[in-house]
Amino acid sequence: ATFQNFHIRIMNLRYVEPTGHDYPKILEEIIAPSTDYGHSACSTFNRRGTLLAVGCREGHINIWDFETRSIATRLVAHDSIVISVSWSRNGCKLLSADWSGLL
Repeated sequence: ATFQNFHIRIMNLRYVEPTGHDYPKILEEIIAPSTDYGHSACSTFNRRGTLLAVGCREGHINIWDFETRSIATRLVAHDSIVISVSWSRNGCKLLSADWSGLL
């Protein structure tokens, strides 16, 4: 195969986050970790970025509300380590899975 008129163009474009979110550049506040809430194994934000679901090794799920900076609710969902949490598209439901394969 012969390549003719092969050009490489290098462009200096600003990187745009594919999700369209404008993430903060500076960390303004830290929520101090505490074992009182359990030991986290996995986590995911909702689409708006206001709620964080944290699956714990103890089998429960903590829902952190970033507007109030506190736990909104604790869901007792599993008997083993929560290994995955995922919000529904509209953010009204949460799917979780544990180490044994239970959804």
